[in-house]
Amino acid sequence: MPAAERHGTLEGEIQRSGIGVISVCMGAEIVLAMACYLKQVVAVVCINGFNAVIGVPLQYKDLVVTPIHPDMEQYTGARLWS
Repeated sequence: MPAAERHGTLEGEIQRSGIGVISVCMGAEIVLAMACYLKQVVAVVCINGFNAVIGVPLQYKDLVVTPIHPDMEQYTGARLWS
């Protein structure tokens, strides 16, 4: 048994009833949505990603998560979304 698992077993911290997902960049957006809507996802680690759906809708089966559209004009002076 790996040391981390032994430690968790002793402390009662390992949960075997779901999956954990590690994500990077744009994947963080998807993984956070998975954690909200899929009961199998019980832990996520998001590295360097957005904390919301930005720009493009996220769709899984019949569920559609509407994106937010930040006002980039205040930062760049250009209109990126219509």
